[in-house]
Amino acid sequence: MLDKFKKILASLERENKKDPEKEEIEEPETKAQEENIDEDEGEVAGSITYYFRKDDPSTYMDLHLADYDVETISKFSEIVASFSSIRFQLETLAMIKGCFEGTEDEHIFDEIVVEMIKHTEEEASILEKINKGNKLEEEKPWIKPSDLIK
Repeated sequence: MLDKFKKILASLERENKKDPEKEEIEEPETKAQEENIDEDEGEVAGSITYYFRKDDPSTYMDLHLADYDVETISKFSEIVASFSSIRFQLETLAMIKGCFEGTEDEHIFDEIVVEMIKHTEEEASILEKINKGNKLEEEKPWIKPSDLIK
């Protein structure tokens, strides 16, 4: 997976290199303009962006974490846990793991997984409560025996 990620980065670097003779002068963009962020909304602490190119079968992912605070990791993990497809979650986790492998922040991946599991357990608990409520309603008879006697 790490090799795939390295190939993606290499292809992105090749695409970003321009011929100096053909290079156009561009106005510098602020970070907010680059990321399409409304400056009044505050700083983006974390994001996951998926994208693809027309003539490329690969799907790409950009990760952004402003810091590794507990709150930032928790919210980031909540995003990953909210993906409805387990396959999508696993592929995303593999890509995130590849980003942290071989760095001094490799332990952050483990923190993300732990927080993600907590969010998933909370959601499963809520679904369980909803399901129990539905089962109680299903167990009630449609016609009460007292209605038959009347």
